[in-house]
Amino acid sequence: QLLRYVPGQYYKEHHDYIDGQQHQNPGPRILTFYLYLNDVEEGGGTRFTDIYGDDTAVPMDVQPKRGRALVWPSVFVENPHERDDRTYHEALTVTKGSKYGANAWLHLRPFKNDPCNYDRFYELTGEYDSEDDEEEEDVFEEEEEDDDDDGSPARVPSAL
Repeated sequence: QLLRYVPGQYYKEHHDYIDGQQHQNPGPRILTFYLYLNDVEEGGGTRFTDIYGDDTAVPMDVQPKRGRALVWPSVFVENPHERDDRTYHEALTVTKGSKYGANAWLHLRPFKNDPCNYDRFYELTGEYDSEDDEEEEDVFEEEEEDDDDDGSPARVPSAL
């Protein structure tokens, strides 16, 4: 995800762990990667709002600097289904200039195991991930002969 903040913009305190994802594919976000793409003239830092996770509200600020990367956990190593409260964070207000960043989340399990109808996706796009091309083509031929297709659109992964 690419981000751009202009003066006056910020992102309020939040956590990258999303309740409920631990019971779904691809599971919870376990790590966040954030890369600052430029130096910001003023403001725009990342604040971890309670670095000890004990409600003492001891913050830790990281100032944006081009090429600086942050990596933080959303869960505990011992229990990847439990939120790590030390990593609540916010993007502080940009007061001068612009802030550009990129972030990505690493999940517990691969997205490929989600309930997406990949056969339909591959049929629509012509792309597939298979070591045996002939086997995949046979699947498409069988689907084309199937008269039960209701014509409803397939779910396509949002990354496309």
